Amino acid sequence: MSVGWGPLLGELTAFAAIVAFSPFSVIPAIALVVHSERPKPTGLAFVAGWLLGKAAITVVGVEVPRRLDGLDGPTPYWTAWLRLGLGIATIAAVVWYWFKAPTS
Repeated sequence: MSVGWGPLLGELTAFAAIVAFSPFSVIPAIALVVHSERPKPTGLAFVAGWLLGKAAITVVGVEVPRRLDGLDGPTPYWTAWLRLGLGIATIAAVVWYWFKAPTS
């Protein structure tokens, strides 16, 4: 009973992206919150926004593969081009940010 790799990779990719992006928003924000003029209200606002943002990312990351998995027939051909385009855009953004960063 073989299901195939497509649905499995779709679900695993969503969870991997959620895990991969989670620490990046917390580390700089904690430093900013601790050194602000009013750390308690700033910290509470940050935690509320962070939790809402993580909830939204999780819902999108879980529901999009489920919706795409429900499509009848083979996977549309444009999904491969979409992944390729998103990968190229991500690499271009990293290169742009790398050259834009000030040098010490």
